[in-house]
Amino acid sequence: MALPVISDGMIKNIIYIRVRANLDKAVDAVKASDREPHLRDALIPAAYRTPFTRGDSFLMLDEAKLTAAITRDSSAILGPNKVPSVVVVSQDPQRVSGVAHPN
Repeated sequence: MALPVISDGMIKNIIYIRVRANLDKAVDAVKASDREPHLRDALIPAAYRTPFTRGDSFLMLDEAKLTAAITRDSSAILGPNKVPSVVVVSQDPQRVSGVAHPN
């Protein structure tokens, strides 16, 4: 999945992420995987509404903000306490050179 790095209302970079949402033992994994597109679709507006931009770099997203948004959205989509933890597995920036540093 690709999410924007936004600063001053402008997209500064795109970060390709891999995220693992750890499901509660009582959750049916097949049913949860059917809801995965809804989780991805919920992240895009969240990334624009409250950008996951770090204060020190346009090359990575703020993992705390990202995992909080995924946890919140998963509660709304899958039900409360169905996803006890979220892990950001990787973040790969689209551009690594020519990207300004935050002020």
